[in-house]
Amino acid sequence: MIRHNVKSSRVIIDPAYNETELIASVKITYGDGEFIVDVKGNVAVLDIKYEGNIILDPQLNSEYYFKKSSRSILALNTALETRSGLWFKYKGTLKILQCRASDWHSNTVNATIENNSLGYWGKVGSTWESSNVWETYKGKF
Repeated sequence: MIRHNVKSSRVIIDPAYNETELIASVKITYGDGEFIVDVKGNVAVLDIKYEGNIILDPQLNSEYYFKKSSRSILALNTALETRSGLWFKYKGTLKILQCRASDWHSNTVNATIENNSLGYWGKVGSTWESSNVWETYKGKF
């Protein structure tokens, strides 16, 4: 549990947070209106830098808090464990530029980001009209 001491402007963290697992990796998969997180370890904060215009629909319980601005989304986790899976749904256009995750021990990792809504032509170097050579598909089948 996190408690805020208003008189001294200090944040008091429950000693149980010292026992949480260190963050090892974070993979973000997004597209088609879904933002999915696969995490190894525990995430305290996910800092997402993006382009686009979206409306968020959080899919996690009240232990997670989302704050969205015009260029970033902060996802704060007040629980001792981090849940992998669908974190939020969104409507609108979204392009993730960067995503950093921090754990309760101040360790930070850059997340691996995968956009799964590009389709075949978004993952090759040309379009149907301009292609004149054989290309290798950069995505997964």
